[in-house]
Amino acid sequence: MEKEAFELAWQPTLADLEGADRAKRRATRVVWLDRGVGALLALGSIPALIHGDPVAIFFFVFGISLAADLYGRAYKRLFFYRRHPHIFEPTQITLTAAGIDETDGRSAVHSDWGRWRAVLHQDDRLILMTATGGNCGLFPLPKRALLDQEQWDALVRLVESRVPDHPRDPSPRAMAT
Repeated sequence: MEKEAFELAWQPTLADLEGADRAKRRATRVVWLDRGVGALLALGSIPALIHGDPVAIFFFVFGISLAADLYGRAYKRLFFYRRHPHIFEPTQITLTAAGIDETDGRSAVHSDWGRWRAVLHQDDRLILMTATGGNCGLFPLPKRALLDQEQWDALVRLVESRVPDHPRDPSPRAMAT
């Protein structure tokens, strides 16, 4: 008999949020846009660097940081995470057949399963996405947050029954078909 409600309790870390973002960027292939533009900037600035142009140093370093995603991570750390410290507050999540209830220190939110358009599978978490494109909301469900670790497979089955896989998700379910 499957459990009707799954309780998760966790305090999101920077590694959790960046891991979910990296998985989304790989699945939506946005990462290749940054890598391509960064490589073009870096390679395009090499001739000017050879001739001693000081501005080319900026474009070379910026291109390398963009291609390696250092720019995006630094931007989020310096601006987004500092403006939104509440995303690191302890969170209680309840998953049921009706939807997801999330409670943190400041608010309580219910979202129906219809809000989530895709799920990404990783070894240690599921990532719910509001769209299959690059600009979408993410909701990570880490395995370590589940209060009863024995129920992880049942939780995955519940999520898979309500939310379709991302088209480019390398999940075991997608490999079986």
